Amino acid sequence: MATPRQQDQSGSLHHVGCRGHDRQQIFVTTGDFLLYLRSLESFLEAEEIQVHAFVLMPNHIHLLISVLKDGAMGRLMRRLNGRYSACFNRARGRTGCLWEARYWSKPVTSDEQAMFTQLYIERNPKRAGLVKDPVDWLWSSARHFSVNPTWSWVTTLPWVTTLPADGANRARFYHNLLKRDDLNRESPLWLADCLQTVQGQSADS
Repeated sequence: MATPRQQDQSGSLHHVGCRGHDRQQIFVTTGDFLLYLRSLESFLEAEEIQVHAFVLMPNHIHLLISVLKDGAMGRLMRRLNGRYSACFNRARGRTGCLWEARYWSKPVTSDEQAMFTQLYIERNPKRAGLVKDPVDWLWSSARHFSVNPTWSWVTTLPWVTTLPADGANRARFYHNLLKRDDLNRESPLWLADCLQTVQGQSADS
């Protein structure tokens, strides 16, 4: 899915993704995952982008990002995927396309949508059957919010700070949200229901 230029504007929030060509595996070794994440981190300041959530799956990626300067999303994804593709191909003596397309993006325009998108991204490994608990997948932001802040370059969205606790308790509440299988983004009460759940957990603890 192409991204219209007018969507790549300062102040916008986006769910961004990219898949391997013909659904091929794009991350094979631990070094591959680390290379992509280190490259992402190295480009963030120069391209004026904030990352709020991410997951690297064996054959695709998801990011939740804020654009701080017009055109930054397109520049970031071109540089990031271009560098990774070149390194991946060179290490394996291969040529040709690694990515199915340049990338796709969907605007995120509300707190409810931001919450659903972040949890959707981090639940990918569980839905794919790679792990039983999303926090057990090392290559996502799930552990950053649920266990221990690991990635210094991940920026917390406002909805996370509204959870009714702080420190370890907030991480536990977040983890409980992440484990829920009944979240429904179509319901206008979805966000309120999530917050009511963790507030009830707080009262019971």
